[in-house]
Amino acid sequence: MSMPSAFERFRDSMTIGLDAWRDGTGYDLAALREMNAEELKSVRAILQGRNDWRDAEALAAIAFIEQQRAAVDGSASPREVNDDGSFNALRRMLNDGALPLNTRLQAGEELKELGHELDLTDLVLAMLKAGREDMATLSRAMDHVEWNLPASEKLKLGVLKLLRHAKESYAFHLASLAWVAFGLCESTSDLSQREHWQRFADEPTREAAFAELIARVNADPKHLG
Repeated sequence: MSMPSAFERFRDSMTIGLDAWRDGTGYDLAALREMNAEELKSVRAILQGRNDWRDAEALAAIAFIEQQRAAVDGSASPREVNDDGSFNALRRMLNDGALPLNTRLQAGEELKELGHELDLTDLVLAMLKAGREDMATLSRAMDHVEWNLPASEKLKLGVLKLLRHAKESYAFHLASLAWVAFGLCESTSDLSQREHWQRFADEPTREAAFAELIARVNADPKHLG
């Protein structure tokens, strides 16, 4: 019995079971490195038009492989490689408002890793806002902020605006993110700060907690809406 080809292994890995979905397991990206140019083109055609973060991750892997191969054999200039289908597919994913926010952020992060200058602040703030109803989206956006410190002034202000009207567990998580964004602690998992963050979640202490925070970070209340 013959061993499955790299193309077949990758295609099979695109079938995500419940456990893999829960664990955040991606596709078999290692298989992509074993494929020739035509096979990569076929995979790219399969990935285009899909809407999972794993598809963005795989498209970026293809783009990187193609970029490396072009640099080695001189078959294309960096500009030509950058304008190739994988990059364009990632750009479309980033800008497609109909796609899940998590997928769009993954596409943006992959493009930045590949050397593209992008400002993802508006997208991250949209995810934080959507996180009021969707914990997975909130968690993904918070991770992005922690991975990309220092936070911009625009992001800091946006977090404060959301926190001002947040309640209960949503307020708790946004407070933890505000602490990280403003450099008041290093992680949203810092247990020593939980008492501070809980004050934002509790109705009787919320207003005072927010007033103390904006004074601590020297934020102008007039800019918070």
